[in-house]
Amino acid sequence: LFAEKETFAAKLLSTKAFVGIGLISYSAYLWHQPLFALTRRELGVQLPIQISFALVLTTISLAIFSLLGLPVLIELVVVVFILKFLKN
Repeated sequence: LFAEKETFAAKLLSTKAFVGIGLISYSAYLWHQPLFALTRRELGVQLPIQISFALVLTTISLAIFSLLGLPVLIELVVVVFILKFLKN
């Protein structure tokens, strides 16, 4: 899609809120497929509403963790590795 940067749509979609929603929704899209596919494989094609709701919450949690928690965890591991390397 092509849009000029000065248009209302471009300004609206480039706000932090829309960018954040876009990042979380893409991450959720990547997480939901294996979660739902593996659960359907184990429990059958028609999932109970409680299981589906739990999978949606798990998907959103993993999506947010992927964006916020995982980079922090990786940075922490890198810092610990560097400190350990400098100590030797």
